[in-house]
Amino acid sequence: MPATPQTANGPGLLAEARDWIADCAWRNLEPEDVAGLSDAQVRAGVERHYEGGWEQFALDCGYEPPEVRLAPHPRARLSQLA
Repeated sequence: MPATPQTANGPGLLAEARDWIADCAWRNLEPEDVAGLSDAQVRAGVERHYEGGWEQFALDCGYEPPEVRLAPHPRARLSQLA
């Protein structure tokens, strides 16, 4: 866990995610194969297989979550967005 909060978009969390993937059985990869995964593949794997996804993984590792602003659905009413 980092001594000071870091953002979840940095390389430190991606390294921790790669370590987690290497330790998990959900992917039949050798440890050296994990290093060859793109950052997008790492994030997608964590999002799919870690309960709570990338943001929860970041929190559990002691990182500050990224600021995520989801675009509203095109048919959402303004009153539903408040």
